[in-house]
Amino acid sequence: MVLGFICWNIVGLLLGFLADKFAHRPGDDPRPTLVAGAAGAALAGMLYGRFSAAGVEVFDRRSLVAAAVGAILVLTIWQKVRGHSIDR
Repeated sequence: MVLGFICWNIVGLLLGFLADKFAHRPGDDPRPTLVAGAAGAALAGMLYGRFSAAGVEVFDRRSLVAAAVGAILVLTIWQKVRGHSIDR
């Protein structure tokens, strides 16, 4: 479980970093974007483990994909709420 949580957070931080690079405006603080990505990935990874047949204790590649999808979803919502567009 701990390894999965760490990996999900790494995936979320990487996606948050990429989202910040694509939608960064001068004067923006990158930390909220990184936190949003990590939170979305951790939440999606935990939900995947909870509702999959594997259970929460098992770490697999599908949970990483779920974490990436969760991070992208939360980052998209975060950017829309802040009024930024990821598309350039």
